[in-house]
Amino acid sequence: MTRVAKNTTDLLRQLRRLMVDAAVVDEPIKAYIVPSGDAHLSEYIAGCDERRAFITGFTGSAGTAVITEGQALLWTDGRYYLQAVEEIDQNWTLMKQGLVDTPSQSEWLSKNLPSGARIGVDPEQPDFAGLSFTTISSSGPNGAIIHYKPSPESDRPLSLNEIYLVDSGGQYLDGTTDVTRTLHFGTPTEHERECFTRVLKGQIALKQAIFPNKVKGNTLDTLARKSLWNVGLDYIHGTGHGIGHYLNVHEGPQGISYRDIPDDPGLQENMFVSNEPGYYEDGKFGIRLENIIRIVRANTKHNFANRGYLTFEDVTFVPIQQKMIVKELLTKDEIDYLNSYHAKTRETVGNYLKTRGDPASKQGLAWLTRETEPLQQ
Repeated sequence: MTRVAKNTTDLLRQLRRLMVDAAVVDEPIKAYIVPSGDAHLSEYIAGCDERRAFITGFTGSAGTAVITEGQALLWTDGRYYLQAVEEIDQNWTLMKQGLVDTPSQSEWLSKNLPSGARIGVDPEQPDFAGLSFTTISSSGPNGAIIHYKPSPESDRPLSLNEIYLVDSGGQYLDGTTDVTRTLHFGTPTEHERECFTRVLKGQIALKQAIFPNKVKGNTLDTLARKSLWNVGLDYIHGTGHGIGHYLNVHEGPQGISYRDIPDDPGLQENMFVSNEPGYYEDGKFGIRLENIIRIVRANTKHNFANRGYLTFEDVTFVPIQQKMIVKELLTKDEIDYLNSYHAKTRETVGNYLKTRGDPASKQGLAWLTRETEPLQQ
């Protein structure tokens, strides 16, 4: 039985109009990628999730569509070459995945799009809605600009000789994320490692704090700075901000700062705040480590005046680069915390990557395993 190709002319026209519509996107999308999978990474999916089949007309279980201003391409493997030829119309070019002369999607995009072109991809994670703020991606001296925003005039290539700082986050229907990590892809200097380690010590000190219910955040701010202060270093921003629940990434009134926060109700159970000490040297580098922490009840021996005591629980799980750590500056308790944090990170993120099973996730799992090895005491 001969299949009838779906006419996709009008669908592609509508999609391309949306890709450049300023009311929909903040800058034009040069290529839009539509994968086969649904939010659960299923191979065989419900009709309501068949986005790739909808836009292309191709109904096979494996394939990826790429739509640009002037072209529409479908990648699929040898099981579906003949089926795809029958089901796609004249608007589409079949890219026969697996043949030596067929480029991968990334190769094709790199060759056919201008430098800096924006690419849109259907989000794969459940409930993902978008970025929670513009990503701060900074290397070398740009890292010392606390809220640096990349631009063509100030962009720097990544190198083996400079610190790289990335601060990013996402909006999900069930929450908002914000995380910062500082990395070095070569060999950091001893000064850079000491600064990094003292920032880490401050983050651990705040995470492990036990404090009375409704204490103001500025009471705890010193804990995150003490290791830096011990050697005459500091940072000029607050240590922690409140964070919304699918709302603002910076959302009070609670916070942790050396400044008084107007209308601060004090820290209370089930509030979420950031834990982000840092250190910055103008013209050289920036260091910041940021996790989101949840306020939970602490199990204390006593309960003075029946106030109730609280502590923090990590909810962000991203490895902390160990080559940046001066182990000799850490106490046994701090090393135990770091190893426990990395074990939980490996378990939490590793289990998610294992369920995906795609090549990128397998590479990510190998990296995660390497980066979460216990720090030897």
